[in-house]
Amino acid sequence: MDFDQKFFVETGYGHYERLPKSCLTKALPLLFLAYCGEPSDSGTIHSDVKARYNAGDPQVIAKMQQIAQVAEDARHALLEGDKDTCRSLMAHNFSLRRQLFGDEVLGQSNLELVNIAANHGGVAKLPGSGGAVVGTCEDSQLDAVRAAYEAAGYVFTVIEPHFGPHDTDEVFETQPAETTQDQQSSLSHNDTVVHVTDPSLLLPPSF
Repeated sequence: MDFDQKFFVETGYGHYERLPKSCLTKALPLLFLAYCGEPSDSGTIHSDVKARYNAGDPQVIAKMQQIAQVAEDARHALLEGDKDTCRSLMAHNFSLRRQLFGDEVLGQSNLELVNIAANHGGVAKLPGSGGAVVGTCEDSQLDAVRAAYEAAGYVFTVIEPHFGPHDTDEVFETQPAETTQDQQSSLSHNDTVVHVTDPSLLLPPSF
């Protein structure tokens, strides 16, 4: 999804590009989800980042532009099936987010969710406003990563993508009105990358 400001204002929706299903199987063959079974600390300190962005704070704008560039770079890495670059960009995405919001806002459990993966050879990032991470690791590291999360009291599961009949090895563009609910579900969970050129839309609502 590309939320280019001009395009969004003119159409009322972003620019959607569906990537080939082979992108995921080559670049990120193993994905996992870890989350708090009973979340109690997903970042309780309110952040002023969105207000600072809207006020034109140059530091916030620069950091958001970097995050948007990570999404662009990830798109290219997925198309190339570049596993190493995808992993590096996942780590870089979280690093930028941590610099932008700070540890108090992110919360201890979110930091621990990311660190557990890193400490066992994997990489993880926040997929939303907090309380869960999506990550990847090598097959040989999976048991250790799973055991570490479960020992810390988190729920761990390997993600198993299910591709539908409309998932092909072709890149094509679509509009929301042309996509069925099932297709949207498949698109959001299986084979797309968020590509954002209006960085303000990357700000999680809870922050």
